[in-house]
Amino acid sequence: VLVAADDGRVVRANEAAGALFRCAARTLDGRDLGSLLPRLGPGGSPLIELEARRIDGSVFAAEAAVQPFSADGRRLRAAFIADVSRRRELELVRAEAVTLASHEIRAPITSIGMAVSLLARGTLPGVPDNVRRLLEIADRECNRLRRLVDDYLNAAKIESGGVPFELRRAELAPLVRQAVDAA
Repeated sequence: VLVAADDGRVVRANEAAGALFRCAARTLDGRDLGSLLPRLGPGGSPLIELEARRIDGSVFAAEAAVQPFSADGRRLRAAFIADVSRRRELELVRAEAVTLASHEIRAPITSIGMAVSLLARGTLPGVPDNVRRLLEIADRECNRLRRLVDDYLNAAKIESGGVPFELRRAELAPLVRQAVDAA
């Protein structure tokens, strides 16, 4: 926690803040809050992610929120800060693992699906009807599995910010009908 005066200067820092910024807490006194937490607004703020800057110039990924308050007739702001560097690293590793696993799973599904699809379409003469029905079911399930893998890949892209969204108005009734039909 950093407490800053109305002019943006830190007037108090707890020991945890000193540890985050890799200095003694009292070293932060008098520092400009905006230099330590760039992009942090002047008033109250919701929790935001930003790059916090240590006194030595190094940066770390942080979440911060500011809450204005008054004490002894002074207007102050408390900045609550958490280092999220490790969480960001883990999110990146997880996203890469999902993407890699999805691609590795997609290749054999595609091969199996192509073979089953060819058999189900009657490319092999003399296949009994009951076997052909099983092949059609297997073909549908391969397609469903392929769509699930695609969904995982899309989710990973969305989480990484790699998918642009196009927001537009839509009629609600057709969307509801589509959801009901799918269910």
